[in-house]
Amino acid sequence: MEPDSKKDLHQPISILERLGTEIGIAAVQLSDHIRQHDYHPPSFDIDTPIQVLPSTASQEAHELRRKLKRDALALFHLASGPSEYTAHVSMNHQYTVCLRYLSQFQIFNLVPREGSISISDLAATAQLPLPQLNTVLRMAATSGLFKFHSSDAIGHSAASLLHANSSQFTAWNNCVSQYVFNASAQLPAATQLWGDSRDPTHSPFNLAFNSTLPFGKFLAGNPSIAQVMGQFVQATEMVDSNDVRHLVTGYEWGPLKEAVLVDVASSSLATIIALAKMFPSLSFEIQPQEKAVTQINTIYTSLDAELRSRITIIQTQADPRTGGTPMEEESSGSERTHSGPKIFLLRHALHNLPDFMCQSILKNLSYALHAQKPHGQILIMDMVLPEYGELDPYEEAMLQTRQMIQLELANGRGRSITDWKNLVSQVESEMGQLVVRKVSRPPGSDLSILEIEMEA
Repeated sequence: MEPDSKKDLHQPISILERLGTEIGIAAVQLSDHIRQHDYHPPSFDIDTPIQVLPSTASQEAHELRRKLKRDALALFHLASGPSEYTAHVSMNHQYTVCLRYLSQFQIFNLVPREGSISISDLAATAQLPLPQLNTVLRMAATSGLFKFHSSDAIGHSAASLLHANSSQFTAWNNCVSQYVFNASAQLPAATQLWGDSRDPTHSPFNLAFNSTLPFGKFLAGNPSIAQVMGQFVQATEMVDSNDVRHLVTGYEWGPLKEAVLVDVASSSLATIIALAKMFPSLSFEIQPQEKAVTQINTIYTSLDAELRSRITIIQTQADPRTGGTPMEEESSGSERTHSGPKIFLLRHALHNLPDFMCQSILKNLSYALHAQKPHGQILIMDMVLPEYGELDPYEEAMLQTRQMIQLELANGRGRSITDWKNLVSQVESEMGQLVVRKVSRPPGSDLSILEIEMEA
């Protein structure tokens, strides 16, 4: 029987078809951009770049990549249907278990950087049961971690080689598969025990690791774990959503002319270096976290003379997040005189601190703002929880993952725009009232920029 052609012409396009078409178009456009700019195209080969696009690529190219990921994931969910949901949760759980197993037994480093090794030889070297190791590797390989060369020979994939070569990504593995994994399992128990307590010692991590200390103090007493956590943070900075370019392009630095940026509670020089190269009229002061002082000083000495001439490193008597302020300083580096307004930057420094500590920091900074003319600004670059429906499910899932980890490790609570504004408005200072003038989230960034000023 012939179909009714008129009826066929008026059939609506299904969401399945629309997503498939949009994915095809975006894939072609992104591939064209990669070819035109002579970037290394992504592939399943071991030499594929660790980032699909360099941070210097255009905003349009980055948005194409994000759209491709969003739509591909949406199409996967659509094609899977509700009945496969729990199966996929179980599969992803097993990937985490595999990551823990392979990390704990040093498999990333036991597999040769080039070529392959028989699984039987690998099991013998690692002193592991062959059937267990084979099962774990077979499962891990389905996620792109390692690659089978034959039924009994395994080699590195691009993902496993990255984790073998990078101490930062090794740390990320360990954090996710050990510390976060153990803590997350205690989330229901912590809720049953402590309810809605905001006490930082009432976290799932405290239960999992039998600690009565806040997460930060626990790390201070366990330097080996603190080192892993520090490297984990460094690894996350290599992900595009955390790239410093979002701060460079997401705020109007150009009109500031002779301004001085004070990087409060800095953990690295990456932000300052990126801004210094882009805006030669700006000067910088760095107030590092205690744990980052050595690394920052080492990198500082390697910079060229022009960059060093615009950077001053400020040493304080206390961690700038808990007591030190830019008013308590011993300087090293440049002795350049600064005449412009000061902009105080807190980049991802307040996310795991309770309100009273954040308000104490902001109160200290309000004194510094009041002491200068013109007053300048405070910039907070941190996570702002989106309103429901504001972001697509993939982008919101990435933000909520950070929120879950914050909750599990430190009983931390993410803040919405309203929460941030309330926090700032409650800062008590005789110097004047702080107000949030603007909140923006640069496209592709996990973090938003809050611009805070002293009310006239």
